[in-house]
Order: sequence, then C-alpha cells, then structure tokens
Amino acid sequence: MGMTPGAVIRSFASPFGVPRGLAWDGRTLWCSCDGTTNIYQINPVTGKVIRTITGPSVAMRSICWDGRTLWVVDVTNGLISNINPITGVVIRSFATPTGNIRGITWDGRTLWLSDQVTQIIYQINPITGVVIGSFAGVGVLSQGLALDKHTLWVGDNNGTAIRQLAIVTGQVIRTIMLTVKPSAICWDERTIWMAENTGNTINQLAV
Repeated sequence: MGMTPGAVIRSFASPFGVPRGLAWDGRTLWCSCDGTTNIYQINPVTGKVIRTITGPSVAMRSICWDGRTLWVVDVTNGLISNINPITGVVIRSFATPTGNIRGITWDGRTLWLSDQVTQIIYQINPITGVVIGSFAGVGVLSQGLALDKHTLWVGDNNGTAIRQLAIVTGQVIRTIMLTVKPSAICWDERTIWMAENTGNTINQLAV
C-alpha cells in the first residue's frame, strides 16, 4: 500500500535558516535561504551540502532548474535572474511582472510564476520576460511553484496545503493538506520536496 499523500518520506535541516527556494536538477536539490546570498546544492538522501555558489541577492524567494541552469526570483530588486550553476554568474535578468512573485518553475520551454498577493499565475518568455498568458490561482499567500509535466503544484502558505492545478485553466485537481506551512516546493518526478516556513527543515513528501 502506498503512503498517504503528504506523508513525510524523509526530512533534514535547512543549510541556513528559513529555506525559500527549492529546485531539483534530476539528481540533487538546490536551496536558497533567507538572509544569505548562498545557493546550496544538497544531497537529497543525507541533506548534506555538496557545494555552494553565490546568488544575486539575500532575498531569493524562489528558484528552479531548466535542465542546465538555475533561475532565481530576487524580490529585493524585482528581478528574475538566470544564473550559471557552476559560477553563480548572472546570464540574463529581467523584471518580474509584479513585486509579489513567490514561485517559479520551468516547463521545458517557458517559465511559470505565482503571485502570492493576487494569486495570478503567469507564463512568461524566458528570453524577454514578456507575459505569454496567465490565469487566476488559488489560496492565499502562495509559496512555491512546481510542475510535473502535466500539472502545476502550488504551495499554499495560508491554507497549509499544496494544491495541484490544471495547467491551462488553473482548476484545482486535488489538495494535499499539511501540518506545517510551505515556504518552497519542487517536483523530483515522483515526489514533492517542501521547505517549512517556520521549522527550517526540508521534507520529501509522498503524493
């Protein structure tokens, strides 16, 4: 019998304070945290830091992986930056569509963003930053955005849940209730990784 959706498979401490961004590169996790410019590459089994690069800001509220590079939401400067995962050097940057972006994910061609205040989810051109499309999201205070090739997952910090959405309409497919509030999420092709808003931990969750 499979595990209950939302059940914790494994858990380990954040490398530095409150984790605000999580990304999966197919083998390891990447994490950004409040109050540091560091982005940490993490062993997903042990939680140990493999290496550290310097990102563009101490307020990197969400990160994602596009297959080769990292994307970072810098809320201090209102920028989305594409960075080299080896050197941390910024490849390109453009302005966020709003000042409240708290989630970013990659679909293989374009970027998706979530606004924690308006709950609008945006699809944007990764070269220009131009908005391609958008739809109304769900919940309040969305924290984290992930994509599993077919659907979007949104961390709902107010509702203490993770919600699965249809990628075209934004309709809620299902809701996984949690006992803690998420501050970041990512998808590893079979499970969801979630950072806790107050516990300074990173959890792998069954879905």
